[in-house]
Amino acid sequence: WFQLSLKEGLTVFREQEFCGDMGTRALERLHAVSGLRRGQFPEDAGAMAHPIRPASYETIDNFYTSTVYQKGSEVVRMIQTLIGRKNFRKGLNMYLKRHDGQAATCEDFVAAMEEAGGVDLGHFMVWYRQAGTPVLDVTSSYDKKKKEYTLRVKQSCPPTPGQKKKDPLNMPFCVGLLDQKGRDMKGTFVLDVAAPEEVFVFLNVEEEPIPSLLREFSAPVRVNYPYTEGQLRLIMASDIDGFNRWEAAQKLFTQYVLAGGAVPEEFIKSLRKVLKDKKLDAATKAMTLSLPSEAELGLTLLASGKKIDPVKLYHQRQAVIRAMAEGLSDDLWAMYETIENSLDEKASDGVARGQRSLKNLCLAYLAKIESESTAPLAAAAVAQSRNMTDKIAGLDILADGDSALKPKMFAHFAKQFGDQPSIMDHWLAAQSSARRPDVLASVKKLMKHKAFTLKNPNRVSSLLGVFAGNPLGFHAADGSGYAFVAEMAATVDKLNPQAAARLAKPFLRWRDFDAKRQKMMKAALAKLAKGKLSPNVREIVTKALGAKV
Repeated sequence: WFQLSLKEGLTVFREQEFCGDMGTRALERLHAVSGLRRGQFPEDAGAMAHPIRPASYETIDNFYTSTVYQKGSEVVRMIQTLIGRKNFRKGLNMYLKRHDGQAATCEDFVAAMEEAGGVDLGHFMVWYRQAGTPVLDVTSSYDKKKKEYTLRVKQSCPPTPGQKKKDPLNMPFCVGLLDQKGRDMKGTFVLDVAAPEEVFVFLNVEEEPIPSLLREFSAPVRVNYPYTEGQLRLIMASDIDGFNRWEAAQKLFTQYVLAGGAVPEEFIKSLRKVLKDKKLDAATKAMTLSLPSEAELGLTLLASGKKIDPVKLYHQRQAVIRAMAEGLSDDLWAMYETIENSLDEKASDGVARGQRSLKNLCLAYLAKIESESTAPLAAAAVAQSRNMTDKIAGLDILADGDSALKPKMFAHFAKQFGDQPSIMDHWLAAQSSARRPDVLASVKKLMKHKAFTLKNPNRVSSLLGVFAGNPLGFHAADGSGYAFVAEMAATVDKLNPQAAARLAKPFLRWRDFDAKRQKMMKAALAKLAKGKLSPNVREIVTKALGAKV
């Protein structure tokens, strides 16, 4: 079991490579990075943070995690970047030939890569035993006379439970240089970072460049660099690296959310250019216009030394969405109508999926400022569309609002698909994810619906698990969300310990929130701890209450 990430990390990596080959490689990379940040980065910041190869466990069921799978795939990807795609393929063939049918280890895999690439990956093995998300603090200077550009990279890693002291890691740090007009100057450099502090000097640089850092998300780390807003807008508009174009937008969105929600007109203009860029595919546009999740924004707050008020953060995020929707209203309507009038409902290739994603994002943003105009369109998607993605998007848009059409459309969907549980999971999730103060009452009512049962883990995940990720429900100011989820975890534990453990995991990060919420979350955990619990849930509760770093 300790070698679980060897199989699963490699499998996830191969799946991502296959999807990139079949579709758009840059877009597939964005999906992978976005998922890693939403799921694995918070895991690395919690009381059960663990390496991709845990040194011990109480129950293996609790380690089928984003760290083992998604971060495990990033470790494999880093090896490919360090030794090159050709050598990586050679090493993979060598590994499979040597160990087919054997109980292979992570060391066996890395040894094959070392031989194929002619490199020593001994230092790289720290990734297999060390938890946490590393941070790279980068500064730069330019010598105009010598035409030399210098990057200084300092790495660190926050302490995690059981690992207060961290060793420096070996990683590929892919970097490009842009001129003041956003043009690429010298291609992409793969810098080999290994020491706590590294200095890299670029020669014959004709003007002071803007650095394009961590191209293709070459390592699962956070990067800090003192970009100006203008530099980020230029990267967003011009960088040849798809990840960094998206990342620049994410950084600007984060800055505006945490500042309170005001959005400068210059940023609105940059987003308009993205929407109108004919060379950019629809899926990438949708990704670029999507804000960081509340979970990702919370981690940024923590990195700055502040605790999280999740409800306040939600409202600040909504303020940015409304400001963006107001500034881009005409453009969003034009894009929505163009795609709606031209896209074949039956089309399901990559291009069509991207267009559908962008169309539904435009409508969702417009719903924040023009609910009377958008509700009928969302309802029409639920009632009339022959495409399930559009139907579910319509439910999601209606769920947050107060339109009279909402109960009718949810009833219509349930009547049409009530005998198909996997589809009804989306129906349950749309209602439990609704960003409404009365969402807990809605969830309790849905627990009595015939589409739900505590005995099925998929139903539990769709209704209760999704609720536990809803900031207005789980983090309600009166603590009712915490008490409810803890109670449900205890109830489900008697039926399915694995599902109950997943339900209890949001409590692992109780120390990250404001003082009032810390007190309420800890109280809910303490009450849960008094009951007779399975080893699965007991491990979660014990580590949540006892973790110290």
